[in-house]
Amino acid sequence: MKKWAPAFSYVAVDYNHEVVTFENISQTAVFRNNLSGDQVRFKLNNYYNPKEVRVAHADFWLRNRVTGKKRGPFAVLLNGSEELLLPAKEAPFSDPADVDVNAEDDFIVKMYFREKTSFWSVSTSYARRTWYASQKKEDYRENDWTFPANQKELAPMLAGDPYGMDYTVCLSEILVSTDEDVQVLGLMGDSVTAMGTYADSLSERLYRAYPGKITVANGGIAGNRVNRDFPAATLFPGEGHQFGRAGKDRMLSDLYQDFTPDILFILEGVNDSSHSIVFREQPIETPEKVFAGLQEMIRQGKERLCFDRLAVWRRRYGLAGPGGGDPMGL
Repeated sequence: MKKWAPAFSYVAVDYNHEVVTFENISQTAVFRNNLSGDQVRFKLNNYYNPKEVRVAHADFWLRNRVTGKKRGPFAVLLNGSEELLLPAKEAPFSDPADVDVNAEDDFIVKMYFREKTSFWSVSTSYARRTWYASQKKEDYRENDWTFPANQKELAPMLAGDPYGMDYTVCLSEILVSTDEDVQVLGLMGDSVTAMGTYADSLSERLYRAYPGKITVANGGIAGNRVNRDFPAATLFPGEGHQFGRAGKDRMLSDLYQDFTPDILFILEGVNDSSHSIVFREQPIETPEKVFAGLQEMIRQGKERLCFDRLAVWRRRYGLAGPGGGDPMGL
């Protein structure tokens, strides 16, 4: 039975202020893929931004990792239009593109931003092994070779990070429609997960061992905590919003909104205690409360997985719920 599975999924982090500004900029991002299917769609992230964002145009290519053969470009459309108008605080899906994808095909996605545009949220990575991105001046459709953009001008706060990072704007998921029996591994956590240090290595090993059979979605946010929202970090740009809402409150929206992980890894909790001390919050979090929060996250994941599998079973055998057409009656 067909389903949409994530070839790429990263949380769009809320910085609560302008973190990146583009004008006459092309963004190119490359994503490792381990899915086969016949349709592709992109989640065009404009979460947390108080203003609409206009993407002049966007295209994607498929590049086979084994042969090096490249296919494309294929236009990314939204409501039939090449110009992608993303409403404030929304993240619409692009129109499905009818393209055959192989598990050896990586995605190359290019977007061009003509007018001056500010972004309040981005997805970031440090490892650069399962995805990486770059920004250059001018329109990629008109210039085969363009100059790299000055990151200190585009994203001064990100450029000043001592570890260095890649980031993408307006793109937080790539979904492939597949009828393969694919297992989705969801990673929930803080910076250890978000930075990709273990997540990318794990993904690479799994993709080599199980081509076309497993895919990894990253739900990490640096500085995230299990039980508490971001601390009142007044010295941080955006007053600490970049640490995100409490893990137990955001997990379903950040990791389960568009698909259901079959397997869930949770690596989180150290910031609950350390941030309470660093930011002088009272009371200081206890191990018992952290463990209780982790148990709540586990319960949420199991409940959603059972719900999803029951819905699939009902659809497979044509058992409609009390709502008629919807098998769960929702």
